[in-house]
Amino acid sequence: MVYRKRNFSRGLIDNVSPSNGDRFLNCNLSQLNIRDIFVGVKKLVFEKCNLINCIVPTGSKIIGCNTAKINYCSHINPDVRPLCSVNCEHVKENNTVKIDGVIAYHERNYEDKVIL
Repeated sequence: MVYRKRNFSRGLIDNVSPSNGDRFLNCNLSQLNIRDIFVGVKKLVFEKCNLINCIVPTGSKIIGCNTAKINYCSHINPDVRPLCSVNCEHVKENNTVKIDGVIAYHERNYEDKVIL
């Protein structure tokens, strides 16, 4: 089967069950968390697809796809699970704001981390 211009991002990927040798053309399969997709399916072909955070089965063919791995921060992307702690690895800046010499609040700026 050939899947063309389909959106299987996030949880939608769980609604498709490809067979050995199926092709994905211009499809969005991106995930919030890095995960294996289509485990046990052989000889899949992905062409011009968005495969962010996808680990495809061994032996799959990838042609012109976005295969970045991104560690998303839940402070920026509220759908990410598990939730990040306040002082998570994504903290870009951590400023203490004082008023009249007393700590009023902490201001933190976060960023997603590109792994690969």
